[in-house]
Amino acid sequence: MNRWIVEAREHSAIGASSTHRWMNCLGSTKAIRNSGIIDVSSVHAERGTAAHELGERCLANHTDPVDYLNDTVIVVSGNEYPVDQSMVDAVTIYVNYCRSIVNAEPCEHGIEREFNLDWVFKTPPKTPTLWGMADFYVFRPWDRLIVVDYKNGTGVTVDPEENPQFMFYALGVLGPENLYEIETVELVVVQPNGGGSAIKTWETTPEHLYEWAKELASKAEIVLNDPDAPLCPGHWCKDAFCPLMGTCGAVLDLANRTAVDVFDGYNVAPQNMAAKVDEIAPAKLHKIIALSDLLVAFAKAAQARAFDMLKVDPTSVPGLKLVEGRASRSWTDESAVMAELANKGVDMYSKPKLKTPAQMETAVKKAGFDPNTLAGFIEVKRGLSMVPESDKRQAVTVADKAFDEFTD
Repeated sequence: MNRWIVEAREHSAIGASSTHRWMNCLGSTKAIRNSGIIDVSSVHAERGTAAHELGERCLANHTDPVDYLNDTVIVVSGNEYPVDQSMVDAVTIYVNYCRSIVNAEPCEHGIEREFNLDWVFKTPPKTPTLWGMADFYVFRPWDRLIVVDYKNGTGVTVDPEENPQFMFYALGVLGPENLYEIETVELVVVQPNGGGSAIKTWETTPEHLYEWAKELASKAEIVLNDPDAPLCPGHWCKDAFCPLMGTCGAVLDLANRTAVDVFDGYNVAPQNMAAKVDEIAPAKLHKIIALSDLLVAFAKAAQARAFDMLKVDPTSVPGLKLVEGRASRSWTDESAVMAELANKGVDMYSKPKLKTPAQMETAVKKAGFDPNTLAGFIEVKRGLSMVPESDKRQAVTVADKAFDEFTD
């Protein structure tokens, strides 16, 4: 079992990973800088970083994720993440896909390529401003560019179509002059844990990307140079994990305006609003639902901030305090417990649990058998999800199909 350290990498304040946020909320970059809030990675983000490191290591060294099973990845914060079976399963999908497109026909490919997009400005800045790093790409000269991005998360399902982060990557790899005379650009997201298809693709053209680059440059100019660039809250606050969640006044202003619009004329106290839901016009329901996700994320971020402040200073948040939570017990030394009870006739083990279908398919394949033989033993259940009308998935009629309960 090995331990490896992820090296720290600098990120652009208006780079690819935050494009969805800063292109929609032009004032967010300045507000984040002025807030003094340190953008600390969540456990989920750090685990994603560990999975990225595993994928990069496999592609660079011609190894497989399973070769690193039970290794430990130490991220920049010092936190440690084991390369467990679930990480191996997920990253294997990414590694196998990247290798499949490389092996399909002659090409040039790259791993974790750094690039600069300052060429989109009419007058490039003196210091690098728009830059980033693409996970994986394949050039097939005079034909196709394929840009692949790995997403480890489960909370936000990523779609590559018109995705500003992926278009940013594609422009960075393509360059200002399209030297390889590429005709088609294919953007691919590999998200094994996101639900639905693990691999999603979208095709576009260099011409479309270069046209979009004008919008990118225009908005970047505002972000960099307009001191009054507006804050504009929306689903990108949550989707792009804005560090201002929990403190942004623009989110609260939006909530107030929505409440006035929806409940105008009801003359009802906030605590009694739930009783009036049946009276709200259907056309206004979507406004409440769209706002609810944002407010839930806002509240969670506020709770996390208050918790961190109270850990440092018990008096820092008036009206709140920290107390001991529910106690949990665990073995300090499992080997010592087994030795203690070995000759006493005590049943020390719980019932073994069968691996999940995905884990079992990997095990069957590794043993040299066809995983499709398990198909008859697998039941697929789907719930109902309520999404915006703009979502590309086909709407379903409940009467036509049996579903489990509603899932958010």
